[in-house]
Amino acid sequence: MKPREPFWDLGGTYEPEKVEQDAHHLEEYYHNFGYQDARVKRELIWSEDHRHLTILFHIEEGIRYRVASVHTNGNKVLSEDKLEADGRLKPGEFYNKTKALTDQELIKAKYGYEGYAATVREQDYFTGPGQVAVSYDIQERPPAKVGDIIISGNTVTRDNVIRRQIGLYPGQTLTYPDLKLAERNLGRLNIFEVDPAKGIRPTVTVLDPDSDKEFKDILVSVQEQPTGSLIFGVGVNSDAGLNGSIALNERNFDITRWPTSFDDLLSGRAFRGAGQEFRAEAVPGTNLQRYSVSWREPSVFDSPYGFGVSAYYYDRVYTEYTEARIGTRFTLDRKINQLWRFSETLRVEQVGVYDLAWFAPWDFQKSAGNNFQVGCAAPSRAIAAILTFARPREA
Repeated sequence: MKPREPFWDLGGTYEPEKVEQDAHHLEEYYHNFGYQDARVKRELIWSEDHRHLTILFHIEEGIRYRVASVHTNGNKVLSEDKLEADGRLKPGEFYNKTKALTDQELIKAKYGYEGYAATVREQDYFTGPGQVAVSYDIQERPPAKVGDIIISGNTVTRDNVIRRQIGLYPGQTLTYPDLKLAERNLGRLNIFEVDPAKGIRPTVTVLDPDSDKEFKDILVSVQEQPTGSLIFGVGVNSDAGLNGSIALNERNFDITRWPTSFDDLLSGRAFRGAGQEFRAEAVPGTNLQRYSVSWREPSVFDSPYGFGVSAYYYDRVYTEYTEARIGTRFTLDRKINQLWRFSETLRVEQVGVYDLAWFAPWDFQKSAGNNFQVGCAAPSRAIAAILTFARPREA
């Protein structure tokens, strides 16, 4: 309802044009669910002092229509059986506008995967009392191939970081559904502005879509956002004591873009633009210290393979003993599809156990000193195998 909701008992503001819109929207709501004859009228009931108004909507629902048949017209490239397969709107069930719109998009997608840009319009015909025939009128266009891919809006990010998210290359068949997939891939990078409220997001569109040219150029428009963060913190814990923290994180890192001038540092161009991930963290404290740095390249040489490396130092004071760890991790992963990645991680570290209390358990006392450990795991498959080689020696 368009009029403002009442605030306590003060009521909302009466706006005649919005009331008319409400009546129209109510009719559309009923039509979307098969009540094709539904009509909505409004009645205004004024108070005696004409300061307050009650709005009463009279609804005549009528009968609910069922789908008599579903057909396609104008299709020559794809058969009617293929277009109607997997359709959600079925003969015999109540008409539903949402299902009809879904079927339209499904038909367009089937043409799109074949390289055709098809226009699909729904036409309804009343065949009898409570019966409606649904027809999808299709206008086919000649198949298209990918021409040039034009990228705009990236002032720091490299073109190849964007291109590998598109999934389309010059000369191949222009599969139209992949344009939307490319937009989602760019949004998931979290390095470009995405604000649905303001309509800001990465877009991938076909230039001159209504032409019959065989090769069509694609325009990729992005708007970069700040990708780095520097976080400070301090905390106190009854078990871990007092500690502070500082973390530097960059989602669009470039390990090869060293600054060539002081202006590169001030403008934020240095070490940015390759879509890599970098994080450095320091947590000094009284009972706990942790320092780590990590770097990851999600697409080595624009391939499906990713590589990451990290190094860390950890020191923790317990009542019974003190534990110190220093090590590194190497991760190699491969992109399988849009949703899955396979990864393997190798961990190499040295674990030190010191300052044992006299009452520490025997297992702890056996581990006193430095211990070398190697481990490997494949967390993406929920399978982990740890190979540990302990080499205790005197502290």
